[in-house]
Amino acid sequence: MLSHQQRLAKEQDIRYVLGRGNIVPGKFFLLRNTASRDNMFRAGFVVSKKVSPRAVVRNLVKRRMREAVRATHHTAQKPSWCVFIAKRSAVHASFSDLRNDIGAVFKKLS
Repeated sequence: MLSHQQRLAKEQDIRYVLGRGNIVPGKFFLLRNTASRDNMFRAGFVVSKKVSPRAVVRNLVKRRMREAVRATHHTAQKPSWCVFIAKRSAVHASFSDLRNDIGAVFKKLS
């Protein structure tokens, strides 16, 4: 899991990235990212009820995405704030598919 220092937990921080961030599409999510305000890599995750009406499924998608980002965030070149917005296809994606997609998106950023 990402450490608490590496997460965007406050709603105002997530809104900041959503309002100003660049959009990078992935197969299972959209990535919004912007330059870091605190010179650290930080990530937030949004999984809406459109993805699944069941909270258990939404939480599973968030946990998988957090772990995939933790495993691949070192490939991001610059410290940035990222918000990952899950698509419906993320529900049926395997962990390795998510990890590969996140790695590909980080390569697009650099």
